[in-house]
Amino acid sequence: LNGIRVSVPIVIGGGQIRVYMSGFMVIVSTEFGLKVQFDGSSRATISLPASFHSATCGLCGNMNAELADEFQLPNGTVVSSEVEFGRGWRVYDGDEMCQDQCSQQCELCTPDQSRLYSGQNYCGLIDRVDSAFNICHTALPAQDFIQSCVLDLCASGGAMPILCQAISTYAARCRLQGVSAFEWRGPGLCGKSPLYVKPTSQGLKAKSSYNH
Repeated sequence: LNGIRVSVPIVIGGGQIRVYMSGFMVIVSTEFGLKVQFDGSSRATISLPASFHSATCGLCGNMNAELADEFQLPNGTVVSSEVEFGRGWRVYDGDEMCQDQCSQQCELCTPDQSRLYSGQNYCGLIDRVDSAFNICHTALPAQDFIQSCVLDLCASGGAMPILCQAISTYAARCRLQGVSAFEWRGPGLCGKSPLYVKPTSQGLKAKSSYNH
């Protein structure tokens, strides 16, 4: 906190800000309803009460329930490219490693990588009808998440922690859509749960699953 290592839970400002753990997530909540959840690695979620409708701006959008104007720059211009949108809100902090463009050739998935990582032993696992995720498919189609997952795996060389993060993100978004909490982690897949997944040299092979 402000450069000092502290243990949670902590309360700041007489209860105006609270920091605590919930499962694997660190949560920061404020008295006016802002809640930030962070997994300590790559996934963060931010929520606000409905009273902030149309009163926000930035990378999280303007909270007006209209997708057409989400990519709005600080000057009010609406752009169509997510790259241009992200660049417009960049905070310049002198980090030379953070660049707008690829310094060399951008890393892209090869056709073989795309087929492998989109398969049901990798990112395609979340779209399997016999997996714990089948209760999510109606409320939250998986294809966009699979596409992002594939790109992340290509960039990381197929690192399993990246796959776990991608699957965890889909599970969290599924619950936000109102789907009841369910177990999906298993031996070989990010921890222990009723979904048993056996690691192989070809990815993750589901042996059995339980739906909740």
